[in-house]
Amino acid sequence: MKNKFNLSAPDFLSRIRNRLKLRSQFIIFLLIQSGIILGVSGIYVDWQVRKAVEDELGQKLLVIGHVAAEQIKNTRALQLVPGEENSRTLQGMHNRFAPVLSSQIIARILLLDSNRACYFDSDRQIPIGVEYYRARLDAQEIDSAFAGQPSTSRFFFDQNNKPFKSVYIPVEIDQQKNAAVLCLEASAGGLAAIYTMRKVLLTIGILAIIGAVLSAGIIARQVTRPLENLEKAAEAVGRGKFDTPLEQTGSSEIVFLAQTIEEMRQAIDDRQQRQQMMLAGVAHEVRNPLGGIKLFASVLQKTANEELQPHIVKITKEVNHLNEIITDFLSYAKPVQANPEMVNINQVVAEIHAVLETQNRGLRWDLQIADDLTVFIDPGHIRQILSNLLQNAVLAVRESENPIVAILGEKKRNHAQLIISDNGPGVASEVRDKIFQPFFTTRNEGTGLGLALARLLAEENNSLLALQQSESGAKFRLIVPIFEVENK
Repeated sequence: MKNKFNLSAPDFLSRIRNRLKLRSQFIIFLLIQSGIILGVSGIYVDWQVRKAVEDELGQKLLVIGHVAAEQIKNTRALQLVPGEENSRTLQGMHNRFAPVLSSQIIARILLLDSNRACYFDSDRQIPIGVEYYRARLDAQEIDSAFAGQPSTSRFFFDQNNKPFKSVYIPVEIDQQKNAAVLCLEASAGGLAAIYTMRKVLLTIGILAIIGAVLSAGIIARQVTRPLENLEKAAEAVGRGKFDTPLEQTGSSEIVFLAQTIEEMRQAIDDRQQRQQMMLAGVAHEVRNPLGGIKLFASVLQKTANEELQPHIVKITKEVNHLNEIITDFLSYAKPVQANPEMVNINQVVAEIHAVLETQNRGLRWDLQIADDLTVFIDPGHIRQILSNLLQNAVLAVRESENPIVAILGEKKRNHAQLIISDNGPGVASEVRDKIFQPFFTTRNEGTGLGLALARLLAEENNSLLALQQSESGAKFRLIVPIFEVENK
């Protein structure tokens, strides 16, 4: 069987199950189980009670029916013909059945021939010789009665929706056995108790299901909470956060799993700390000789002749470039910990713009940022992200005839959107998927860590940084939350 997703039923159920949390699956399972048990139990109880009421009423009707049959043995009932509805014979039958009808059990008595035509109707609704059409539904019971076997019908409902039950008794009249069938209809008042019981059972079932849901929620919470803690710990380790010890609670299996993850976390944390120490040591050992080279280059610049000056300038430039690489590398490699707060984007952009505008005369800026646009992010991180993006944009438009760098900032429902664009050469399609990779750059003097660090900082603050399609130049889109969100 296929559905609108073109999946088989097992695959479709598997996909739904995989999308539900374990706690939800546990609650749904207990709810379905409780519903099935209560439903089957209620149906069984209702069937048993209904059967008991029906059997008891049937036995009473059989007893009363035999008594009523004795009352008309010596009557001329078989000789009644149409038009004799007011005859003494018919009136006598009414008098004979009066005690039976006054018992408040029997609601109606009819005397029928083999063709279901009526000889007698206690309600005086069916004339003599006219077929009792409802008896067609009980043809099998009537045939059994004419064969000498009394029988009872199933419950039926009248036009007022009241339940009734009939009994068919073979009658001997004028010494003719099974000459006619006596039909007694009784109101099944006992069914009212069944309907009341159904309402009680339904109420009990609803309360039981509510109780089952609450119980399942409590049990599921106790069972799944340790697993959820493990899930969050695993996500934290996957994001590179190794500073929070893992809580080890739950069953022995969960505790064992938690201990294993905790050992892994500690091992990774120790390794990362050793790497940080090694990187810091390497950076220190590299920067010391670089500092010496730069110092001697500056001294040499003062005494060297004009022919050597370009070479000294190149040495100084390369030393500065190496220092920039080391700084960016350490910034990217060290652990990132966000401390978000509400930050005014206009203020941050204004400060970065002031610095870059001074350094880049002749560059036109197009700043369109909504007033009082505030976001929930680490102040240092958003400054670093925007600074890296804007510096890249400035460098990209150096060769443009009319260089423009634009920033569009606006509020979008539950987040802020910042678009940083330029009219430079843009990003080639073959490298679009690589620009956020560490150490990837298309500039000779670039470190290849600016965009990688910007995306890393954005992700740490529950934000999104991506390259957008653009007809000309490069366009970057930064999505930042405008209120506190759960760290994912």
